[in-house]
Amino acid sequence: MKKNFDIFTQNDTSKLLRSFIASQPQKGRGLVKQLAEHLGVASPQVSQFLSGVKTITMDQAYLIGRFFSWSEIEMEYWLTLVDFERASHHEVKKHFKKKLESLKQESLKVSKAVTATTELSDSDKGQFYSSWIYSGIRLFCSMGNGKRIEEIHQAFSEFPVVDLNAVVEFLLQRQLLKKTGLLHEMGTQRTFVPKGSPFLKQHQTNWRLRAVERANFISDEELMFTAPMSISEAGFKKVRRELQDWIKHISDNLVSYGEAEQVACLNIDFFRVDHPDKKG
Repeated sequence: MKKNFDIFTQNDTSKLLRSFIASQPQKGRGLVKQLAEHLGVASPQVSQFLSGVKTITMDQAYLIGRFFSWSEIEMEYWLTLVDFERASHHEVKKHFKKKLESLKQESLKVSKAVTATTELSDSDKGQFYSSWIYSGIRLFCSMGNGKRIEEIHQAFSEFPVVDLNAVVEFLLQRQLLKKTGLLHEMGTQRTFVPKGSPFLKQHQTNWRLRAVERANFISDEELMFTAPMSISEAGFKKVRRELQDWIKHISDNLVSYGEAEQVACLNIDFFRVDHPDKKG
């Protein structure tokens, strides 16, 4: 199976579509029908696009790019290629051909930059930890064989589609996600927030705010528990050790619970309510 299809090597719209579909799992079986439904046309019309018999409109071209969840630069290349083929005047064709070459060169720079990245920059970390949605989408795509962009839109429908697409694009560019055909999967890049990191507080805040948002919708199968208490110093230390042991037990046995089917969050806070510098 051809996992990495390079759109920038293609110079013909119909050939590009045929090659891309053929590079998908099971050689793209069923994709023509799905694409037709996405465009709101009959399957034979999509077949005419693939054979070059029928010209693609710009609206259709954009929807095709969205269906295949192409990146921003891939989408721009695809739309420019459609413009190039639709143009009749030689000056206009020359303009779009020059733009295509420019996009090819830009794609090489992006590819090299991504390949060379081994650790997220502080700027990237700042964006990743700005909201729980970045981690949420990444974990969602780790389940099964990956997720299509439509599944991501559906799972996180409280967010505008344009915002979700921007998050996915960010995760792909930083290798936090990878794309195999139409499926988005967990990438090779990893994230970890060590104690003392300036991003730790934001990471913890993100998921606690998410818990607050979900508080009114908690089902009987879920759990929220808050218990302010008075406790001895020895008891405080004992509870902390027991919680640490329990967290380690969950972490060590997570895989044994079965294949992941949902994204969940466990927030645990056990702290002294008074200020740590307060003198008795």
